[in-house]
Amino acid sequence: MENLGRRDLQVKRFDPVMVAPYLPLPKVTLQLSTIDNCIILRAMANVLLVYNSSESISADPAKTIREALSKVLMYYFPLAGRLRKKENGDLEVECTGEGALFVEAMADKELSVLGDLDDLINPSFQQLLFSQPPDTDIEDHHLLAVQVNHFESLLPTSVVEESVQASFLINSKTIEYIKQCVMEECKEFFSTFEVLAAMVWLARTKALQISHAETVKLVFIRDMRKSLNPPIPNGYYGNVIGFACAIDNAKELINGSLLHVVMIIKKSKFSLTDENLESSIVMNPSRLDVDMKQENLVGFND
Repeated sequence: MENLGRRDLQVKRFDPVMVAPYLPLPKVTLQLSTIDNCIILRAMANVLLVYNSSESISADPAKTIREALSKVLMYYFPLAGRLRKKENGDLEVECTGEGALFVEAMADKELSVLGDLDDLINPSFQQLLFSQPPDTDIEDHHLLAVQVNHFESLLPTSVVEESVQASFLINSKTIEYIKQCVMEECKEFFSTFEVLAAMVWLARTKALQISHAETVKLVFIRDMRKSLNPPIPNGYYGNVIGFACAIDNAKELINGSLLHVVMIIKKSKFSLTDENLESSIVMNPSRLDVDMKQENLVGFND
């Protein structure tokens, strides 16, 4: 079947409806953590899930998802609430039980002709995700919005030139080889993240020709769920992340070995423990407000 590439996708949305929890729940107010109040994290996360249709299932998928959403909101009831600003500018969640936003939509093409769904810059794909205008006040945002898309079986009428994007593929064998080379130098184990982050950080610093007098930083997020003592309770679904920052002089980073860079990253990664997580963030929340546009700063996710 022909690939549409960047052909415009026509999506018709029906009127949005509110889906409330299946049963009424107590109205409470939940305070957000310092991490969740960080300005750079105040953004909606878009997730696109794709499933094959099944001829053996006759039920309307949109109706099924809508009913399931109502039931699941009983367990994840904060998602049926609204954000509110406190006097100091921090956010809190008012569990009002108003519900999540649900939208049903019809697309005029078959999903398989749209090509690579990883092409996130393709504006056509944005129609498959519900989003509010960028100038919408954060207090007017729904904490959860679900859009169910139905696709038609229509063939394209013409072929559009396929786009080509620059990418670098590092397969598992190459990664393992690099890890082994680094570990043989010091007989110490390193994770895939530590090695790949070191390679990218080093290559980026060289490519940008950052002044040797500059201090360069690698900021990354670490999942702290398994590191906390006492452990978090079962069923907890809030953020448990820590921000680590690897720092080095640009000259030493560029002239040093890959092992040197890996060790800096590993040291900063394991310096983040449950003992210093709260003190380093709660006592100094400004450390999370970084300018990601700085040339000497790059961010990764562990």
